[in-house]
This record gives sequence, C-alpha cells and structure tokens, in this order.
Amino acid sequence: MSVHRLISIRDDHWSGLSGLLCLSLAVLCSSEVPAQDAADDLFSSQIRPLLQEHCVSCHNADEMSGGVQLDNWGPVLTTTQLRQLKVARKLVEGRRMPPKEEDHLQDTDRRRLQHWMAAELEEAARRPVPYDGITRRLTRRQLRNSLSELLGLREDFTKQLSPDAPSRDGFTTQAETLSIAPLQVETLMEVIADALLEALPDPDKPPVVQTFRVDLGENINPDPPAEKLILGANSDLLPLQHYKITELAPDISCSFVPFQLQRTFDFIEGYVGNDTIREWRHFEGIHHNVFACVRGTPGYPHGRAWEVAADGLLLRPAIPSSELFGISSTYGPRANFKISLRELPAHGDFRVTVRARSISNEMLLEPNTPVAATVSSTSLSMEGGNPAVLDLQDHSLVQFDVVLAAESTSGELMLQVGEQRLHAAVTGKQAALLPEKTADDQGRICGFVVMELSPGTHSVQWRFPDADGIRGVMATVLDPNSPMVRTFEEFRSRAPLLGVHAGLRRDCGSTLARVGEPVRVTDEWQDYQFEDAINNYPAPDLESGNPNYLAGVREIGVRSEYTDGQSRQRLQVRSVTFQGPYFEQWPPQSVENLLPQHPDRDLSLKMQQDSGVAVKDAARRYAGVVLDRFATSAWRRPVRNEETQGLLRVWEDAAASGASFVESLREAMLITLTSPQFLFLIEESSEAAAEPLTEHELAQKLSYFFWNRPPDERLLVSAEQGKLTEQLEQEANRLLADQRADDFFQQFAAEWLDLHRFDVVEVDQSRFRALTRDARARLRLEPSEFLKHLVKNDLSAANLIASDFMVVDETTAAFYGVDLPPATGFNFIAVADSTGVRGGLISQAAILAGLSDGRNSHPIRRGAWFARKIIAEPPEDPPPNVPQLQDEAGGLTMREKLALHRDQPGCAGCHSGIDPWGFPFEAFNAAGLPNTRETDSSSVLPDGTAVPGFEAFRTYLIEERLEQIAFSFVRHLTTYGAGRELSWPEQEWIREHLANLRDEGFPMRKLVLLAVGNPAFRVK
Repeated sequence: MSVHRLISIRDDHWSGLSGLLCLSLAVLCSSEVPAQDAADDLFSSQIRPLLQEHCVSCHNADEMSGGVQLDNWGPVLTTTQLRQLKVARKLVEGRRMPPKEEDHLQDTDRRRLQHWMAAELEEAARRPVPYDGITRRLTRRQLRNSLSELLGLREDFTKQLSPDAPSRDGFTTQAETLSIAPLQVETLMEVIADALLEALPDPDKPPVVQTFRVDLGENINPDPPAEKLILGANSDLLPLQHYKITELAPDISCSFVPFQLQRTFDFIEGYVGNDTIREWRHFEGIHHNVFACVRGTPGYPHGRAWEVAADGLLLRPAIPSSELFGISSTYGPRANFKISLRELPAHGDFRVTVRARSISNEMLLEPNTPVAATVSSTSLSMEGGNPAVLDLQDHSLVQFDVVLAAESTSGELMLQVGEQRLHAAVTGKQAALLPEKTADDQGRICGFVVMELSPGTHSVQWRFPDADGIRGVMATVLDPNSPMVRTFEEFRSRAPLLGVHAGLRRDCGSTLARVGEPVRVTDEWQDYQFEDAINNYPAPDLESGNPNYLAGVREIGVRSEYTDGQSRQRLQVRSVTFQGPYFEQWPPQSVENLLPQHPDRDLSLKMQQDSGVAVKDAARRYAGVVLDRFATSAWRRPVRNEETQGLLRVWEDAAASGASFVESLREAMLITLTSPQFLFLIEESSEAAAEPLTEHELAQKLSYFFWNRPPDERLLVSAEQGKLTEQLEQEANRLLADQRADDFFQQFAAEWLDLHRFDVVEVDQSRFRALTRDARARLRLEPSEFLKHLVKNDLSAANLIASDFMVVDETTAAFYGVDLPPATGFNFIAVADSTGVRGGLISQAAILAGLSDGRNSHPIRRGAWFARKIIAEPPEDPPPNVPQLQDEAGGLTMREKLALHRDQPGCAGCHSGIDPWGFPFEAFNAAGLPNTRETDSSSVLPDGTAVPGFEAFRTYLIEERLEQIAFSFVRHLTTYGAGRELSWPEQEWIREHLANLRDEGFPMRKLVLLAVGNPAFRVK
C-alpha cells in the first residue's frame, strides 16, 4: 500500500490531534479580581513611590546595578522579578539596601516595604499552578530508541527527520518546541514504513547475503594480478601478493541467496597515481572491487606505521593527523588501514570479524633511550652476510643496541630476530659513545628494542641503507631489577585497542564512524566481532553507472586506536571478514518477536496460498492477537477493545485487497506507530485542577526521562498493579543504576551545559595543538561521565564546583597532563586531581573551550553561562542593537574592552550580572587549559564579595552559594524531565525540600530524586 493511500486511511485517526495539541490553561476565577485590585492599589500608592525614591536611581533600564531593573516592576511580578525580590528582601532586612550613601529609608517605610515583600512572596508561592496536562511529541532520539526497542532493530531510520529545536532553557524535551507540522507527517510515515519493512520482512523470501574474507600476510596470494591498481592521492596500496579475497558461505543455518561480488568494470574517469585519466578502460578481477590500502597523512614518528609479516599485517596506533601538523586532515590518521570496496548492502545488520593478536614481546625504544650494552654484552656481527646467532640459556629480556660507524650515520634499520622484524630510524646524533671507545674512535651506540625471548638459539640479522654504517648489534640480557624491566612490564599492560570503522571514501579523504567500542587485544589469536546496522554509517549517494573509478567506494577501517601517545604493543591483523545482512536466524529474531507463537500462527502465514474459511478465520484471530499485543507495547498502556478492532479493520482492508498476512500486518502496524498514542507523550487531564499522573503516564514519563526509551516490563507491571506511585523512588533508583541511563546523562549534560558550543567553536589549532579532533571527541564526553559518577555515587553537589578527583580516560588525561593507571584506554575512571584546578565540572575543557571565541577566553560568554546554568540567576536579555566590543586603542585587555563597553548606553546593567561571574574563568585559555599568560582572574561578585582568583571563587561558591547551585541543578533537571518551564510555586517547592538535604551536603542522587518528586513531574 502506498504512503498516500495510508494517509487517506488515517484521516480519522488524526482528526482529534489538533484539539489534543491545543490544551488550554485554567484562568483565575472572578472572585480573585477584587483582591487583585487591592494589590494593585497598594503597589501603586505605597510601594512604587518608595522604589522610585530609594531604588530606581541605581536599578533602571540604563544602569541596572547588579543586573536588576526596578522601574518596570508592577503589581504582578514575573518569575525573574520574584527571584530578584527574594534576594532584595534579604538585603533590605539586613539594612544593606539602600546603600548608606543613598537617601536614608525611614523605619516605617522599611517595615512597609518588608511587609509588602513578604506578602508578595507568600502570595506567589500560593498562586495556583494551571495544571491541565501536557502533550509533547517524542524527540528524534526518543523515537529512534522507541522504534529500536519495539521492532528489535539497530538501524536508525530517523536520520532524515529534522533536528529537534531547543527551548529557551536549552532542552529539546520541552512541549513548547515538540509540535508537529503537517508536512512532517508524510516523512514520519515513510520513516516508520521503512522500519517496519526491515523488522517484518516476508519470512518465506530467503535473504541475499554478502560474505567475504580478506586474508593478510606476506606472499599469501601466490598468483597476484600483474596490473597496478589505481587509487589516487595519499594511498599506500598493499601489494596484491600480500592479501587474498575469498567469497564465503554465510554463517547461518537457513536458506539464503549468496551475493556475488562484481568482477568486471568499465570506467572513464580515475587516477593513475595522481594523474587524472579520461578514457574508457576495462578492468577485470575481484581486486578492482575489494582492495586493501593504508591511507592517511604520511610519516610516522618512530617505527613504521604498518608492515606486512608472514602471518598478518602489523599496525601501530593510528595517530591523528593533526597531532603533529596542526590541521585536521580528512585523509585520516597514521596508520589508517582499510578494506575498500564497491558493494555493500543498503540495509540490515552487518558483522565484521577481525582475527588479531598483539605483539607483546617487543618494545621499540624511543630515540635517546639509554643503552644497556656493557663490555660484557654479546657483540653480534653478520660476517659474510650470514645471520648472527644469539644463544640464551633462560627465558630472558634482551635489549638490542645498534653500533653505528659515526655520528653522521643515519637511516632506517631493519632488525630481524628469528621471524620477527622491526623497522625504525636510527641516527648517530642521538647515540652515545661505545663503552670501550673514545671520542676519537667515533664509535657510536643507540638503544633500539627490548625483546622477550625464549631459551635457545636465535638468528639475528639486519639491513641498513649504508652497509658500512652499521658495525654490529649488542645484545644485553637485562637484570630483573633494572629500570628497563619495569618499563617493559608497564608497556606489556598497554595492549592494542582494536577499533573497526565504517564509511565511505572520497577524493579528498574518508568519512568514517566507529563501529561499537574498541576492544583490548590479547597476545593469542582471537576473533573479534563488531556489529551494527549498515545504514547507520556514511554512504555515498551514487547515481547508477557513474563512470569514475573512485566513485561510490565504501570502506571498513581496522585500527590500533590512539589514546594518549604512550608506547603501545603492535596490533597484528590476520584477516577481516564481512557478512551482511547478518542474521543469527531466518526469519530474523524481529519477526519472532512481532509474530509470537500461537496455535493460529502457521495457518495465518499461509493466507495467500489458501483462501479457505478456516485459514481466514485463523488469520483474523491471530492478527487480532498480534495487533493487540503490538499496540499495547507501542502505546505504553493497555489497549481498549475498540482500538484493537479499529486496527483490525485496517488489516482486513489490506488483506481484502490481496496483500499477504505479513503485508497486511505492516499496514495496521504503520497506523499504530503513526498515531498520537505512539508519537506523543500524552497526559490526559479531565479538569483544570491538579491531578496525579495515571500509573501508565508516570511509567512512560519515568522511562523517557531516565532512558529516552519506552518503559520496560517491570515498570509496566508495576503500573498495571497500581504500585508505581508508591514505589517511585525505588524505581527511579533502579532506572538510574541501569546502563540505559547513560543516554540520560549524555543528553541532559549536553543540553544543560550547552556543550553544542564546543561542537561548533573553531579553536585556533596553531595555538592549541593539543585540542585535536580525537581529543575533542573524548573531552565532549567528560562532563556527562563526571555527572554520572557524582549521581551514581551520591556525592555532594559541591563536587560540581570543586572536587579532589577527575573522571577521565587516557585521551582526556593526556590533554590535562594527568597520569593514569596503565591499560585505562577509553574507560573513564575517577582519579586524583593532581593539577589542583581540574576537579569539578566548571573547569572542564569542553565547557570552557566552547565558551571561548577559539582564540581568546571570553568572560562575557562564560559569565552569562554561569549565571544561567550554574547559579540560576540569569541576566536580563540584552537590548536590541547591542554594540560589539571595541578595541579602538589597540592592545586593550579584555577588562579594558569591557570597561569601554559598559560605558555605552544600555550596557552597564546587563554586564553587572554577567562580568563578575566571568572574570574568575580568565584563569583558563580558549582551549580550557590553565592560562600561561599573565591574566587577572580576580573579581568583585554581584553581592560585593571580592575574590582574588579562581580558587577563591570556587571556595566562595561552596561556602556561600552551594544551596543555590543545588537549586539550579534541580530546577534545570526538573524542567528537562517535566517537559515545560516551572512555575514560581514549583521552584519554591524545590527550595523548601532542599533544606532537608542541607546537612548532607546536597547529595546528587537525592537531588535527582527530588526532581522526580516535584509536583511538576508527578502532577498534570
């Protein structure tokens, strides 16, 4: 059935949606009007004159001292004005306002003002909240996860949908931005129809499966083609004799149609080296479809990036290209090994299996490593070109040092011990004098490699460009207590991290994305499997018959992943196997999940072949069972009988038109998944007064809050039994402890902390070389990993400001200059903050760099962010046509520029509530690292407290403002979870309940539970 036909079927289905999306708010009853009139009179006759006489001269639209404007206050205050009123009340009661140098406030006027302030705040706290339920569309992230859970799919079918817009608070979960336009409906239907087709294929139609293996090794292909492949710039093709392509039968126990790789091609465009060709050429052979290459920026700091061994390809860590060159090269890192191929499935899961091991018995020494050779070391020479022999009595660690002819000797040395080869550059300029030589003899020696060798005889040979440049090699059995042995043991703990990437090749480079998480490789041969959906990865948009040799090439990358630049064991890859679409079984598990076992199942699937009454009746019964079960899961609540019957009528109409049982089900399921009951989180309200969420509404609100996905079975059972409300805290703790909560931490942290700024800021690479593309990707995860650690361990909210630990992996630790335990890899762990300034959330690089301009720190951005996100005292919106910072005098400091800026009309008021918070962050540069330049990070905060620098600023926040910081966290979290802005009474509810956690230091998990307990979350 076409999408257009389905739209016509669904007209009635969507007819009530407009009313659902236009829920009205309750209004105040007419009996409140006289009371409001009295309040208006009181404010106009008594309060406004007092404010005008004693306050407005400093708090007006032009000056706005402390970021507060009072000349626009009226009888009914906004939430922002109520927040300011609460602060002002304390200042007036403490006789700190008006200032002593201003006109004296008489005691009677002060009491009148204090009484009005108290009454206004009390009235605002009692103000009824206009609850009437909210309706909000699933975010794109939530829709993707919901389809994945419901249909059992890995593939993300929502990529073509528009991104969700953030609210004023920065959250994409808010009802105000989660509407749906009519034009989006058709796109949604296409997306969901594609997902259903993938999840519920025809079980009687066998799949077409592509399977091949690329074996690697020296001369593994005894009969390679003679022609040279065409590949373009910055590519190192593996010679054809060193790899072999084999098409295989897929590893599935069912019928299938094998996919045959194409072997003949005709192209008119391509490259011979870097020269463009423009003539038709014919190509024969599978090696023009699948070829192995190492593409990336040239050069490697020490040792060869890759080399072919007898039984595989040896790879060193893939160093990011910008690590040394200061630019982001699309050609990829060094070494960037890939299987390039022209044909891959368009949809479905795939599996890449890499057979690999680590080379754990060799440690290539860095230049300038001290030599181990002594006069008692074994001197090896290759007399007559024959290999030297090294005899060992015991299992030993042996250091090989190279004896050079002179200081001027340099070149790449190949050293082979048994079957094991190493290539690395040596130079006499980095060598020491031989122990028995004098400076006049010019004999030089340098450390080369430490190897773990078994007892017995070992052949040793070497090759060097200058045959006379190498006098020999010294082999020294290391003393077990020597420092080099300890260094080697630490090196042994740094096994290679195997990562698989998938994507496409382009003329100017590659676009790849990592498949799953890297895995640590042992020194025994093992098969390492990586699985995902092929359509989740970049793919070329290629028209049929494109004549360019390099167009439409897909890539499967295999890397020894780079983390922190420390020496790591080499990765040895023996083979790479691809299978796709990949199935454990056929029909796939998704079909088994959607079509459960039932007495009528087998008859129903034969509906097209057998039109008998018994088959039709069985098919209708079974369709009803399937659709009732499916709709219950999709709509996250029990389905009413009339709803099931409506879906069954869609199935009947499709079956009557000749569709098969499965095709008819897909059409009914499409109606189910494009209904408001699936696409929206609906809180049905029967009256304007506050009502508790139903048990099923609470279940879905909890699960989409903590997991961004539908409720699991335990939540639904608890809701069905009516026990969820009483078990709310217990279930919230369970959901938080689950791995699926990682999605919550990542999304909430990113949106609360405005991490999108870090994604788009262009940091000056010439000044901040450490902030590479790879480092940025890991730093982007640090805030969410830190927040997760605080919540799961229920640590004090003070850690948001300053902690004695950091939560880092090897990449982020290297960026900060922090030591980690060996073999940490990409795992984020908590370690002591040895820097003294990095512990805490507000000093993390992703936040601070994102709030810079890429070249210089930016106290305005940082101050405004801090006021909004951390302290919840946001400044007023800037007036229109705000002038830019000027530097007419040239060479002005940021403080001097801001001083000039504040002198301009309309600027001083806003900046008085921004700049004081931003100046302490001048301790950090544009990359979020401690400023090495002389900077002034002192500040006088809005309440008049002077802090000499960032450390004093953090101390002040913990000692004086911790409760307000805890309030800010809970307010933002509750707004994120409730799907709307909070009213003043709901914010005051947070403050009231925070007092109960004051003595505990505001534990983070309890703060999260406070958000769940807020009426804004539980009531509709």
